[in-house]
Amino acid sequence: MAFGTAACRARHLCTNGSYVVALAAANGSGRDKLAAAVRLKKGFGNVEVLTADLRALQRLEGVVATDLAFWEDTVVFSSSDGSVKLWDLRTKAPQRSLMDVSNDPALSVTLTNGVCACARGTSILMADVSSGQIMADFADVHSERVSCVRFRPGVASSDLVSAGDDGLLCVLDTQRHPGEDEALRIAMNSEESVERLAFAADGQMLCSISTTDVMHLWSLSEPKEGILCARLDPMRNDQHLQVGESDGHVVDIFYDQPSGCAYALGSSVRGKLCLYHLNLEGTNYISDLQAGSSGHNGLVRVALDLQHGRFVTGGEDGKVCLWGGTGGSAQPNTKRQRT
Repeated sequence: MAFGTAACRARHLCTNGSYVVALAAANGSGRDKLAAAVRLKKGFGNVEVLTADLRALQRLEGVVATDLAFWEDTVVFSSSDGSVKLWDLRTKAPQRSLMDVSNDPALSVTLTNGVCACARGTSILMADVSSGQIMADFADVHSERVSCVRFRPGVASSDLVSAGDDGLLCVLDTQRHPGEDEALRIAMNSEESVERLAFAADGQMLCSISTTDVMHLWSLSEPKEGILCARLDPMRNDQHLQVGESDGHVVDIFYDQPSGCAYALGSSVRGKLCLYHLNLEGTNYISDLQAGSSGHNGLVRVALDLQHGRFVTGGEDGKVCLWGGTGGSAQPNTKRQRT
């Protein structure tokens, strides 16, 4: 189903005065549960767990999560205090810390096959989720703060991709992690401080998004591994995203496997979402997403692809919205969370 036909199908309003900083889906499918990391004023935060249609289930209060992921029935989240914690959803509080408090905030977390990787300061740490044992500490891969880590999807799921303020994008083979020299497979230099990563073509293509919304497209397939395929100028000043003198924002990159097409999602400061076709030549505007009065009214910062043309978004207005091509108009979900 084409992303361009998506409309807002459901919405959830998080704690008043909050904004959404990260989203995750159980098992990566979105069929079971979703989790949202919510930041409140004065430095406080929550983790909110929702059903796939955005009905409230549970809320963990008093945690300032920067990123999160699911492992079976457990939410794993990184925190501004440098720790990584596990929250079994059958209980009301985190059971244990996978990684202890540090002077450096933990900015990103990712999981595959029971292995957790975390970006903390200039280091990348790996731990076994079941035992809590630290498996590796890649301390010298980046010279500046590591902003994002993601395991590569597809057959190369043991590849860990990292990005940092030094502009580097590194691919680590975590099956050969005893030494950094042996683990580092590819190093790419975008010469831009990188904020986020996305994959396309079953992990054969990497897209890096800089802090100024410049996108770089990189090949991860042989024999062109690590080759820069395109540098795309920021689309945030596109006329469809501008509001007065305020530019928009690149939210995320989606990949539609059946069609083999990649899309960029952009947001205006007022929450209007626009979809663009993404290729090596640039981005081409497709359409505004249909939200009516049920969508966002503040800048959208994060999105999560649920596959089959469905995705969720989170914004500075404290809303989580579900988008898809079928079903009725969006309805607010107001059921209170169990705390």
